[in-house]
Amino acid sequence: MGKKIYYLAVVCIWFVPISVYGAWGEWNFSSDFVDGAIVAEASSDPDTLMRLNPGTTAFSISGGILTCTQTGPEDYLRVDIDDLLPNGGGDYVNAYTLFFDIKVDNPDWLPLYNTGYDNYNAAELWVDSSGAVGSGTYTNAGVVPEGVWARLAVTRNIEDDTWYRYIYADGGVLVSDAFNPEGTDGNSSLYTNEQQGEGQFTILSDSDSSVYGGCQLQNFAFADYAMSQAQIAGYGPYDGGAIGIPEPATLLLLGLGGLGLIRRKRS
Repeated sequence: MGKKIYYLAVVCIWFVPISVYGAWGEWNFSSDFVDGAIVAEASSDPDTLMRLNPGTTAFSISGGILTCTQTGPEDYLRVDIDDLLPNGGGDYVNAYTLFFDIKVDNPDWLPLYNTGYDNYNAAELWVDSSGAVGSGTYTNAGVVPEGVWARLAVTRNIEDDTWYRYIYADGGVLVSDAFNPEGTDGNSSLYTNEQQGEGQFTILSDSDSSVYGGCQLQNFAFADYAMSQAQIAGYGPYDGGAIGIPEPATLLLLGLGGLGLIRRKRS
């Protein structure tokens, strides 16, 4: 009988990690403001920067530290993520993460950020006089104690038409989880770059006519997705260095290669 030859193709699969970034920026305050603005030390777009509200004298930079002597209706910083796009199924930014390496200088209320692009809203997040963090719902006291450097992270995300807010202390420790059924594109969402090209939200900011206590900020970072607890924990607690975002997402790609040919003989 003639020989029959069968070829069996062996498919080799490998997984290739690829870093996938959205819009992000990190400020380490290694240089001073120039014409009222400071460019992010690392970012997804080179035009990402932070602006002083014109006329404020409450902010200064020295030795890699941003000092804020007070916050008020005119004393705030406007953050411009130059490639910020809508997400979360709406027309606005419905998922994001913020990091603050911060030290509160006195036991007073401190507004951390404001979704109003020009500080026209009440602050979205506060540190109170006990060191608790939140708005509406607060953490236990001492999460950001007076006079002590702390790394604080907050994520906002929308799931099933409900906003979820998670607050993490040093090392990714979950200290608060809260939800609000305000829906997509609600008050917690941010403007996109197309909607507000000079800055989409503010930090160290509240529209109240009261003047609140100051702080020091060593690093600030933004990412346009809600990081998981594991991702936030990966940045570790405050250590005096940069935060180091973005956190790369990993995609697994299917590869075909090494088509090994196995020959079998049969009489």
